[in-house]
Amino acid sequence: MRADWCVVFSKTGLVVVDKTGSQELQDYANSLSGSGADYEMLSAQTLRAKYPCFAFDDSFSAVFDPSAGILRADKCLAAFQVRLRPIITDSYRIDTIAICHTACILHSVDLT
Repeated sequence: MRADWCVVFSKTGLVVVDKTGSQELQDYANSLSGSGADYEMLSAQTLRAKYPCFAFDDSFSAVFDPSAGILRADKCLAAFQVRLRPIITDSYRIDTIAICHTACILHSVDLT
């Protein structure tokens, strides 16, 4: 059996920058905290030190998510199609897709 693989995810980290105390920063930090993910709150001073090419004044802060990255949609779709080709055919209708931490669950109906 031959195994094919490709990189579908590149871990790059993500810095979300906004005005200190903004709802977006609070929501992002709360989401990461609620899921038990590691993250770091960055002050304007830390932002300037870590990213000297940007000029953030003291009214800005950020959330750094080290687990974030880039998902290649084309590679994900291709991997998904290859994995499910033996199971799902054109006679199946996909009703819902549920994503959880370790799996993607398809609810489908065989129309034949």
